[in-house]
Parts: sequence; structure tokens; C-alpha cells
Amino acid sequence: MAWILQEQRPLAIEDVAADPRIAPARPMLERIGIRSLLIVPLWMGDRIVGTLGIDHLRERHAFTPEEIRLAETAAHQLTDALKRFRMIRILQAQADRLHVLYQTARALAELQDLPTLLSRALDEILAHLPADGASVYVTEEADPEQLRVIVEKGYSATPIIRTSTQEAEETITGRVAARGEPLWVEDCARYPYPPASRSIIEREGIRSHAVLPLKRGEERLGVLHVIWRKRRTFDPETRDLLEGLADLLATGIANVRLVEALRRTVAQREALNRALEEALTAREQMIQNVSHELRTPLAVAMGYLDLLLDGAFGPLTPDQREALQASRNRLGELHRYVELLLTLRITREGKPLRQPLDLRQLIRTAARITESGLDPGKHRLELHVPSRAVWAIGEEESLARAIAELLDNAVKFSPDGGRIEVELQVEAGTARIIVRDEGIGIPVEAMERVGEPFYQVDGGTTRRFGGMGIGLAVARAVAEAHGGRLHLRPRSPRGTEAILELPMGGATP
Repeated sequence: MAWILQEQRPLAIEDVAADPRIAPARPMLERIGIRSLLIVPLWMGDRIVGTLGIDHLRERHAFTPEEIRLAETAAHQLTDALKRFRMIRILQAQADRLHVLYQTARALAELQDLPTLLSRALDEILAHLPADGASVYVTEEADPEQLRVIVEKGYSATPIIRTSTQEAEETITGRVAARGEPLWVEDCARYPYPPASRSIIEREGIRSHAVLPLKRGEERLGVLHVIWRKRRTFDPETRDLLEGLADLLATGIANVRLVEALRRTVAQREALNRALEEALTAREQMIQNVSHELRTPLAVAMGYLDLLLDGAFGPLTPDQREALQASRNRLGELHRYVELLLTLRITREGKPLRQPLDLRQLIRTAARITESGLDPGKHRLELHVPSRAVWAIGEEESLARAIAELLDNAVKFSPDGGRIEVELQVEAGTARIIVRDEGIGIPVEAMERVGEPFYQVDGGTTRRFGGMGIGLAVARAVAEAHGGRLHLRPRSPRGTEAILELPMGGATP
């Protein structure tokens, strides 16, 4: 073999007993009875990886050039077979590696509690490596400098490890966690373990040991130990496999923690939502109760004020009339809010009597009432309705109030000289009552909330406009109770468009 490596060509020996090139191997060859020998190198790329030997046992033989070429051809074919065999071995090793990674990833993909998830993952690792034992330490979320063993297989590990600066060097687990680099120990007897770790190595009879940090980016999540009770070497393929498994375990731990955090957040949010719903329900119930109790006293008070203003109890001085009229106006506003609240409750809870209604008449009536209170020098109201009746099935009083509230809202937010338009459109079985203004508009971020009871865009103690934030809530509730909807959209360059949609004809919600 030495001659072949040096000369890098076939060696043909007719007489083994006399050829000096074969002197070192002559005793063995003669003992076997080999008389003549042909040795051909096996080439793989640019290096010799072996030899092919052809021998004659009974008599000497002079190898011809043709026989040597034939042997070289056979050697070439044998080399090709070796290449294919090596490739198959490599592919098989890669397939085994992918299988271990796949099975571990599959175990980690199921959303389970952390101990169960890691236990299943270690079962897959131990079954396919194979190894004699493994354990996983995980950093505690409340104390990132403390590692707790979550699962151990095949040996007993220390339950808790500290990783603070002073304590990290006292154990192999602490060192790997603190440094963030894997440790490969092929011969545990010769490695300088700290005393605490050495006692476990000797007690468990561990011969080879791999320790890998579990981390995501810079976040330390834990440490993986894998042990063997027979010595083994950690070739690049094994190291790549174990590092891939460590990455999978780190991802699994991070995912479980994320899911647990989300569950806690959802539970907290659900509790807050329940408390908020209860508070809102209590608030609305209180307001409805107060409104109901105020309705009759307000009507009586307004009745007496009307009698006073009509002179039923004698003549009034101008100052008295002005004071009484101001009181009557304020009570009228309060009475309107009470009626709105009661309409909101009735619309949500009951099913009032419904009948065919010509929406044009409802709009005209609401427009006349609104127009009667307008200052001609400040606002003007324009009405656009079809010439033919537009029928819908509905409750007259609540629909009239909804339209009136849309008009009142448009007037309230329109500047002096502003134009308010009311249009009735019909399309594909749907009637649209559209109220347009040239007011200050509604911010896009507030569009979804406008229409909630008591919500006001211009809220707080510094708001410029009056009201309680229930007019649009009533309009929306009435629309939905009739199988329709209310939505708002901004106008360009300014203003708002309120669209009340209702099903036409005999449609019912």
C-alpha cells in the first residue's frame, strides 16, 4: 500500500518471493500461498482511498497490459460503487436527522402545558438519536436568573440552578446558560467539571455529555442536557442535529409562554369587559328609571308654565314672562331628552305596532318642525323627495323622532349661513334618508363610536355644543329595529352625511 501511495499507479508482481517491493508483506502473503499479485489503486477524485488486489495462489503469473487495464476498469467501477454507497450513507444520515427534527417539531407544535410538551419532545429525541438520558431546564419568568428543571429522562438532575454572576460558574448548567455557547464533552472523566456537576456525572455513570443553551435571539430560555453512558464522538452532523433540536425546543418554550400570556390577557380583558358591560347596564337602567320617574312631573310642570304664560293666573310683567319662558324652554329640552331615553328603551326592548308609512310625509313633517325653529338668517333647509310615495313598514312615532334627531344634529353643528339638505333616495328595495350638513365634521377615528349612547366627539368640560349624546343613538337603534342601519361619512371639504337606510314595502326586520 505504501508503494501504491507513493507511485500512484498499479503494482504487478509476478513472483512474490523475489520482488523486493513487497518485502514487508511477504511473510503474510507466503503463509496464505499467494504466488503472484496485482494491486490497483482506487481513486476518488484526486486521492487514493483504497486498493483492488488480484492474486494467483498455485503458480506464478505474469500480468499482461490488457489484464492490468481490465483491473483498472474494475477498480474504476468499484470506486463508483463506493461513491454511491457513501452518498447513500450521507443521504440516510440526513434523512435520519430530518426525521428527528420533524418528530420533535411535531411534538412541539401541539399547544399543551410546558412539562407535557417538553416531555414528548425529549421522548422523540432519545428515541431517534439514540441517547441514554436528557433534561431541560427553563428560566423562570418571575426570576430570569433561576433555572428550574421541567423534565428529566434517564437520570436525575439538580432541581434548581442559579445563573447570577457569582453562582453561574458553580454548575455546568449555569455556565452554559450564562455564556450562551454549547458544550461538547466526549470524555467526561477527563473534563474539569465543577464539584456539583462532577458528583452527578459520577453517580449516573455518564461518559459523554452535550449541553446546549436554549435561546431566542438574546433571550435566554433554558438549557438542554443530553447524556450517554458509553463514550461517543460529536461529529459535525451530530452537533448540527443537536443544535437544531435546541432551536426547536427554544421555539416551543417561547410559543407556550406566548400562548399563556395571551390567555391571561384574554381572561383579564374578558373580566374587564364583563365589568364594563355590567356598569353600562346599571348606568342605562338608572337613567331609564330616572327618565320614567321624571316624565310625569315634567309634563305637569310644563303644563303649569304654559298656563302662566297664557295669563290663566293673571297678567305678567315683561321680566316675569321672560323668566317663565326661559324656564319653559329648559324644561322642554329636558322633556325631549327624557322622551329620547324612553324611545331608546322601547326600541331596544319592545316591538311597537307597525304600519305602512309614506316616508316622504315623515320627512316633510320633521323638516317643518325643524324649520320652524331655524333662524332664516343663520341656516337654510333644502328638501329633495321623489314625486311618488315611498312606502315602508314601520312605527311612525319612533321613525319621525329618528329623522328629527338627524336634522337637529345637523343644525347644531352647522355654522351660520350653512345649508342643510334632506334627500330621500330609492334603490334596489332600500330607502335612504340622507341628511347633509356643512358643519365641523366628525374625525375618522370617532366614526365608529358616534351613535353609541352618551358618546360625544366634543366631550369634556370644554365642549362647545350642548346635548347628551343620545340623539344619534336613538336614530341608530330605530334604524336597526326596522331592519335598517345608520351610518355616517365625512363630506368634502367639510361637513357630515348621515344616511338612514330602511327596507321598503312590506319588508320586516
